[in-house]
Amino acid sequence: MSIQYSAVGATTVIVVGGEPPSDEAWKKLVDWFAQRAEVGDLRVLWVSHGAAPDAATRQALVDRGLRVTAGRVACVTESRLARGAAAAMSWFLDYPLECFTPDEAERALAHLEIDEADRARLREAVGAHEEELGLGRRLLEDFRSRRTPLQFRPES
Repeated sequence: MSIQYSAVGATTVIVVGGEPPSDEAWKKLVDWFAQRAEVGDLRVLWVSHGAAPDAATRQALVDRGLRVTAGRVACVTESRLARGAAAAMSWFLDYPLECFTPDEAERALAHLEIDEADRARLREAVGAHEEELGLGRRLLEDFRSRRTPLQFRPES
């Protein structure tokens, strides 16, 4: 399987690997989204390691799962293919769907209006899904480790 997803509070977390999920896996996600969309104020953190939904799946996601009265979607990826798919989906939504690189992960969480207390829970969920998918790279955590400030140690 190359897709994992879960609800973390009011936020849906989706992690997609580098290989496109099967049609059946996308269908399950669309069905799950259709149920989640009843929440009303939908927040989605979509982390892609390269794969993106094809046109038919994008349409199904928009029609059955993402067309709610209010919401926000943040797509975190380095993949131009995934950013293009997200841009195509955004044309049909009445709320903001924005793409961010892994270096902009904090901006992605701010876009979703996630408070500081819940950000750690979302990062943990993304990391757990990446582990379940057997992905060696942790997009959100790799960035955080690169962000660690250098310690200044004066020479004695």
